[in-house]
Amino acid sequence: MYGWARWSRAWLQTAGPSLLRAEFETGADGRFTSFAIVQEARAGHPELRPHHISVGLYCREPASDQPGGDEPGEGGRLARVRHTGVDVTGARTEVPELTGQPQPDLILLNDDDRGYAVIRFDPRSLQTLTQAVSQLGDSLARAVSWTALIDMARQAELPAPAFAAVVASQMGGEPAITIVHMLHMVAAQLVRLASPQDADRCTEELAGAAARLLTGAVPGSDHQLAWAQLLGWTATSPEQLDLISGLLDGRVTIAGLTVENDLRWGMLRRLAATGRAGDAEIDAELARDPSSAARRHAQACRAAIPDAGHKAAAWELLVHGDELGTDGVVEVARGFQVPGHAALLAPYAERYFAELPEIWASRGEHFRVLLGQALFPITAASPQLIARIDEFLADGARDPGLVRLLAEQRDVVQHALQSRSLSDAVSPVAG
Repeated sequence: MYGWARWSRAWLQTAGPSLLRAEFETGADGRFTSFAIVQEARAGHPELRPHHISVGLYCREPASDQPGGDEPGEGGRLARVRHTGVDVTGARTEVPELTGQPQPDLILLNDDDRGYAVIRFDPRSLQTLTQAVSQLGDSLARAVSWTALIDMARQAELPAPAFAAVVASQMGGEPAITIVHMLHMVAAQLVRLASPQDADRCTEELAGAAARLLTGAVPGSDHQLAWAQLLGWTATSPEQLDLISGLLDGRVTIAGLTVENDLRWGMLRRLAATGRAGDAEIDAELARDPSSAARRHAQACRAAIPDAGHKAAAWELLVHGDELGTDGVVEVARGFQVPGHAALLAPYAERYFAELPEIWASRGEHFRVLLGQALFPITAASPQLIARIDEFLADGARDPGLVRLLAEQRDVVQHALQSRSLSDAVSPVAG
């Protein structure tokens, strides 16, 4: 019996979700000879909790039965063939009800999202999801699956290029715009942490999908705008850059798409970051847009220009200027810290540590933390950067808030390095 005291300790006195995974064996006929759910505590939260969850077994339907089944990511709908409720307690819970069932293409724990838990997948299930998560007809099952894939990517268990490939191949079949926005946000975070080579791979993959989906989207739809926004920060090829340039100057129009100010500035920043726009184009856009936000948009575009002079001016503005508010710091820093500009940004890794004490001493509590995060040289992520953080913290007494900030950034670097070290074993677009 799971008594009140134990329940209280598990749910009221601990933080963070448990991790659940399926552990099973199959016979020569492909049927389960045993099936169990293994529960693992997340780091720093050792308590194992009780959960009432459902286990869903899903199989791919033949692609030939689906319209357009010859296209990648189309056809082969994932249909649920079995649904079993399970009370999970302790480290291992046997599920004898599934013994004798054929191993499906996808085993989805917490199928109905009742349990406060993070799930993981066996290799076959993971391969199925990377090829066909959008083919899950049930919106809740898709959300549970996407959430797990996102957590794997954030926990450095799924390489950034693999996650980007899943997003690129599957986002077009996701009807929930909130999930689409979340996928784009997470992809942007992962690109920022990826190695320069992987960052290029990710942006190229996402840009290709965004351009394709944009031209075929329902005119005026939220999805059409989402594809335009994604292309606005990933456009890489000359054709893609020509497309967003044409949308800005009116040479290109797409039915239903209104290129409003925020989208315009995002596209212009991408053109600036790739060397396709400079101060003259930024000045022209600033003259066209009289909004109060235009000045910070323009500063972010200038910060994105890939030359030493513009990077130096952006650093000076961020570190010593007083005109940027919170939104301005975030946006200008994003323009400054373009993943593809690692070589240009290399000198600023040491400048960060040289100037951080003055930033910490001269700025208010909120603003110094914001600057400490925004200026952190993540493009220089390496074992040497971790050593530099340790050296900085060991050099005399440091304010506890500053120690906490750098400890958090150190964790970010470690996660980035762990993700980069993963072999890209998952081939999300393989057939």
